[in-house]
Amino acid sequence: MGKFAFIVHPDRAEDIKHFILPAKYLPLRLAEGLGRVLPPLRVSEIKVESPCGTAEGFIISINITARQVDALPQRAVINRLIRAGRIAERLGADIIGLGGSTCLVRNLAQEAFKTPVAGESGYNIATALDSLEEAASMMGNSIQNAHAVVLGAAGPVGTVCSLILSGKVKSMTLVDSDKEKINELAGKILFHSGMSSGISNDPQKAVRSARLVIAAWTTGFNPADLLPGTVLCDLNRPPRLGRKTGLARDDVLVIEGGAIKMPGLPGNYSEPGFPPGITGPLLAETILLALEKSIQKPCPVSHMGTEEMESMRRLARKHGFTWAGLLGPGGMIDPGYVERVRNSALKRSPAAV
Repeated sequence: MGKFAFIVHPDRAEDIKHFILPAKYLPLRLAEGLGRVLPPLRVSEIKVESPCGTAEGFIISINITARQVDALPQRAVINRLIRAGRIAERLGADIIGLGGSTCLVRNLAQEAFKTPVAGESGYNIATALDSLEEAASMMGNSIQNAHAVVLGAAGPVGTVCSLILSGKVKSMTLVDSDKEKINELAGKILFHSGMSSGISNDPQKAVRSARLVIAAWTTGFNPADLLPGTVLCDLNRPPRLGRKTGLARDDVLVIEGGAIKMPGLPGNYSEPGFPPGITGPLLAETILLALEKSIQKPCPVSHMGTEEMESMRRLARKHGFTWAGLLGPGGMIDPGYVERVRNSALKRSPAAV
C-alpha cells in the first residue's frame, strides 16, 4: 500500500472552517487570525482503492489563506511548509504533494524534505488542456477552428501547452519576452505539427484576436482586451489573472483546469468547492504516484514533456481516475454558469460563439 500526504491551505477566509472547525463560529478576520497563529494540522485522512492498488494518505493544512501566503514573508511560509512536511514524514508518507499557492515556494521548501515532493503536475496540464477543449465546445466553438494564444509560451508549462495545442487548433500565437526561446519553440512546433505559429511580445495585442487564451505565466493584459466568448485558462498558481478577469467580465469563461473523479469512495475528505469523491489534479496526481508507489523524485515541470504527460494520462486510466468537469475560480463550474456566459457573449457580439 502506498502512503502519501498532501499539504494544503484555505483559499479564502471563508474556507478556513473546512480545516479548523471552530473557525465557523468566528468573523472572517478573526478566523484568518486564528489560522495564522495555529501550527500546521493534520485535518483528514483518505483511503483510495483503485482496480490496481490501494493508497492511503493524510491532508495537512498550513492554515493560512492564499492572501496570507502572498502577504507574509516567504521564509515564514516556507517554515510552515517544512513543519507540515515533518508531520507527513512522521506519518510515514512515501510522497508529499503540495496544493494551492504553496506551489510558489515548492522548490525552496522541498530541499528540506527527506520525502520526495510531487506537485509540479503534468496531470494538471493534461487535464487543463482537456478542459480547454471541453470549455470551447460548451461555448459553441470548435477548438479545431479556433485561434489560440499562449502567454508565457517559452516557459516550461507554456512550451508543453503550445506543442500539444499546435496539433489541435487552427492557428496559434506564442507570446513571450524571451526572443531566442520563443523562436526555438516556433521551430519545434513547425517540426512537431507543421504549424507556422505567430510570435509576439505584446500580450494585449495578441489576445484581441483569440478565442482561446492559455495563461502559462502572469503576463500583462486587461480583461477588457479579451473578445466576448473567449475561454481563458489560467494555469498560474495562484490564478490571479483568471480571477481578476472572472470578476470583470461576465462574457468570458475562465477556467483553471479540470476536476477529477477518484475511484471508489475515498474516505471522509471533501475539498472546498468539490463534491465528495471529486478533487483537483494536484491531489489526484499525488494519489496516483502513491498508488504506483512511485517514490522516486517526480519529474519537475521544468523537464516536463508531452511523453511525461501521456504517461500520467495512462496512469490515471489504469487506476480509474476520470475527468469530472471544468474547474473554475470557485470550484467546479456549473453548466448553467457556462450558458449564462455564452448568452452574455452573444449579446455583446453575435459572432462571439
